[in-house]
Amino acid sequence: MRSILLGSLFVVIAACGEADDAHVGSRDCALIVASTDDPATAQVCSSCQGASCDTAGCNNLPCVDDVVILQGCASDDDCAEFPDAPLCGSYTAPDNLCVRNDDV
Repeated sequence: MRSILLGSLFVVIAACGEADDAHVGSRDCALIVASTDDPATAQVCSSCQGASCDTAGCNNLPCVDDVVILQGCASDDDCAEFPDAPLCGSYTAPDNLCVRNDDV
């Protein structure tokens, strides 16, 4: 956190901004779910984390070694490590998760 002479209000805002990005790159469902109000994100986390890739309802998520990977994101750039799921969900897919498809 940077120190700036704008007073403690700025420091509080900066700290909140950092906490808001805590889910980015995380594979911790609690952090990811806390980053959004989208109920689909919580549902996918509870049913798909650690599931096999052929699990119903999990086919839009990245898969590595036949295991579904849930990774938090804020933009498509955060999903670059998953060529099969390069998008950050924000439209039809669960919010803040790397996904294969996120139709507008």
